[in-house]
Amino acid sequence: MPTRRCAPSSRQYSLRTIDVYWQSQAERQQSLLDELWRLADVFEAAGIEFVLLKGLYFAERYYGGIENRFSWDLDVLVRCSEAASADRVLRSSGYFRRSAVVLSRSLTSNFTHAFDYGNERPRFSVDLHWLLSRHPSFRVDEDAIWKHREDTSLYGRRFSVLSPEYEVVSNALSTFRDIQRGAIRLRALVDLYKVLELEDARIDWNAFFDKRQEERIAGIAVNVLALLFELLECEKRFPGAAGLLDRSRERLVSLPGGDAETLFAPGRAALANRAWTSNIYECSRARVAVWWLVSLPFRMAVYKSGRRYANLKRRVHVLKRRLRGEENLPAAAGRRPMP
Repeated sequence: MPTRRCAPSSRQYSLRTIDVYWQSQAERQQSLLDELWRLADVFEAAGIEFVLLKGLYFAERYYGGIENRFSWDLDVLVRCSEAASADRVLRSSGYFRRSAVVLSRSLTSNFTHAFDYGNERPRFSVDLHWLLSRHPSFRVDEDAIWKHREDTSLYGRRFSVLSPEYEVVSNALSTFRDIQRGAIRLRALVDLYKVLELEDARIDWNAFFDKRQEERIAGIAVNVLALLFELLECEKRFPGAAGLLDRSRERLVSLPGGDAETLFAPGRAALANRAWTSNIYECSRARVAVWWLVSLPFRMAVYKSGRRYANLKRRVHVLKRRLRGEENLPAAAGRRPMP
């Protein structure tokens, strides 16, 4: 009598799907690691210092391995004074600027904090930052970022990274931007949670708050931390940050509808989000509105240029390289492979 074969269960299919997805993630992270090595070679050859933002280092330090947090691109920070040089170096080294600009790079950079770059490999992009965020009310101390940066080793190579204090600042500003444009995801708060998990005891939170007041972003830091504590119910896990919140309750702005989940609602939530964030900036709502309108064409050009525009620029970029007789991008050398 033939043996009856049972159909695979939905659980087996689910596990198989997860395995396949994890494997694709691991392969992508390996490729990003290759690209990071090549990018580091390019900047080092040009004598341009840079700081890693999130991405592979962030996954290694705060998630326990680069395969444990998916990354879409590479984010690096250069000094404002070297942003134009970094742009030229990238574009002369096989990269092209995927972000559109209005009239000129220098004019557009006055209204944004980063440009997106690609190369002939469609899956890769580099975000070149010269600021952590851009707003006329901000006074984020660039000198302090570079003075207090730390060194870390990633697969045997040394990289500069943000100090614990500015890891919190960077995540808070990034989360705040996402809330403002109605694109916040829980992952942003999980990232901040993972930073606090490792850094809460290392940070002098009194000094942290004083510095944020100087930089005019204390309200942003306090309200983002409050949002984290409310949604993830983790205030008791981080006594340092929780103490900061207790001492600065007057900085808190009531959430739209009194519910944090409102900020995550699609569609119409974007308007409520903008209204909420406009009350947190340390300037008048009128000035926030004027800045938003003036900067909108530049921000749209940089951040909304779209996939079709990027693909067109990539085709033009590849064609130009072929016409010049340039070879494919060189592979990075000397990198330790992922386990």
